[in-house]
Amino acid sequence: MPLHLKCENCHRLLVLEEAFAGAHCRCQYCRTLLSVPSETSSSSGVRPATRPARPALKSEVSSRSRPSAAQQAPPFRAPASPARRSWHRFLTPARVSAALAALAIAVVLPAWYLSGEARSTAPLAVTDAGERIHLPADASDEAIALATADPLTHYFGRPLTGTTIGYVVDGDSSMAPYIDKVAYLTNSVNAQIALGAKRYGIAQAIGEGNQGLVEVAEPATDLAGARNILTARLASGKTNLARALSVTSNWYADELFLVLAKSVDDDELNVLRQTAEQTGAVVNVIALGDAARQPGLAEVSTATRGRFIAVSDETLDKLVERQRRAELAAAGEQVASR
Repeated sequence: MPLHLKCENCHRLLVLEEAFAGAHCRCQYCRTLLSVPSETSSSSGVRPATRPARPALKSEVSSRSRPSAAQQAPPFRAPASPARRSWHRFLTPARVSAALAALAIAVVLPAWYLSGEARSTAPLAVTDAGERIHLPADASDEAIALATADPLTHYFGRPLTGTTIGYVVDGDSSMAPYIDKVAYLTNSVNAQIALGAKRYGIAQAIGEGNQGLVEVAEPATDLAGARNILTARLASGKTNLARALSVTSNWYADELFLVLAKSVDDDELNVLRQTAEQTGAVVNVIALGDAARQPGLAEVSTATRGRFIAVSDETLDKLVERQRRAELAAAGEQVASR
């Protein structure tokens, strides 16, 4: 019958053969030397028990004691680093498009600003004399011509075409701030025409009281005489532009310039348009002052395949200055050629 002995050191229960009774043995767990009594387990007061198995190793744990795969918590995994993600998952079409758009903005926007477009200026315009001029990006053809055309051969940016040129200039009091400058530009460009090359005439609407008068300088072959020079006379009352324009019908002019600074009502505008068509010439409208702010006057020029040219006070001053510089330069060239 096996003996049962409790270790005095580790207090574990040992199961011994009967041969160890009254002898000594060592604890198989802590190796402590123990004295084995000669009595049986019942007489020694030791509670018999089956020998416990030694502590099981982790590798020996029964699969029945382990939780099932469904009961086990999934192992913790750290989130994947962005650097380890697949490149084709990161480079989606949307992200590629956004990157290209950002790159285009970063490259094009500075270039656009440095080119001057962001400052609402067009590339520099160069005049016939080599003068460099900044113009707005939305400048019209008329504005560019006003700033760059040769003042000795162009009238308000328009070339003098044909053999007969006519001018119809309003003498209304609204022209007071402009008449001297307009007279200078008109007389200066006409003075550059070679004798016998062209003819020109001037019809100036001058008012006296409530009566509309017209002072006419008909085209002359020699371009001489004071009557061919536009005067700075101003009206003391209402003028009749349509009457002045109708006088030119007998001139058979190739091109006419209608110069005014006042706004006109709808009735007068219709009469001017009809009269312009009857002249048979290309009629260009030079609008100053209030007339420059009345785009409806373009109907007069459109009806005759002409141009409506709105001229600001600043532009008029620049035209006069350019005209004077051009005259001085031309005079200097004549002196140098002698």
